[in-house]
Amino acid sequence: MTDSPSDKISSGDLADKFSELRGDASGTVPTAPTAAEIQAQRPIDRDDFVSKFSELQGGVDAKAGQAKGQAIQIAAIGAAVVTLIGFVLGLRRGKGKSTVVEIRRV
Repeated sequence: MTDSPSDKISSGDLADKFSELRGDASGTVPTAPTAAEIQAQRPIDRDDFVSKFSELQGGVDAKAGQAKGQAIQIAAIGAAVVTLIGFVLGLRRGKGKSTVVEIRRV
């Protein structure tokens, strides 16, 4: 099936359809402001940087606290497992090399 040029819909037609569905009489589709428009409204100052960095730092601190707690738990479990393995291997080795002393009364 081939599309003829008259069957194609232009972006203006899509904007008109969208505005009809929204009930907007202006015929324009609202868009998000660009970075230049936002900067033109208010310049970025030191307080903006400080607030954003403190927001990021708070998130990092929370995740680091969770990871630290988990790391401590994993290290404790690992140490217990290594100690248990050493104990069991020591028992097995001690059985093979133990000397039996027999004492007789005369």
